[in-house]
Amino acid sequence: MWNADAVLTSESPYSHLSYTLSTDIPAIQVLPAGAGLTGLGPVLKLPRGAQIEACGAGFDDHTLKVRYADSLYYVFLEDLEIKRKSAASADA
Repeated sequence: MWNADAVLTSESPYSHLSYTLSTDIPAIQVLPAGAGLTGLGPVLKLPRGAQIEACGAGFDDHTLKVRYADSLYYVFLEDLEIKRKSAASADA
């Protein structure tokens, strides 16, 4: 679940939040492209139980940059929101 005590930044309303994945989710690896630029790597799945940390804005309004296992990835907010809504429903 999201760490509500985490510090937010202006980059994204989700920046610097922690999350434990309840299911596998798709992710796009962020790769260094030289000269301080980044490129997009392969699409893969982050595994259930992975501890991810939001660390910046995504490449558009529908994505978020996260850190997992010392690598950076873009994930889709929709995939995280579904998990959050499911958790909120279970608490009600």
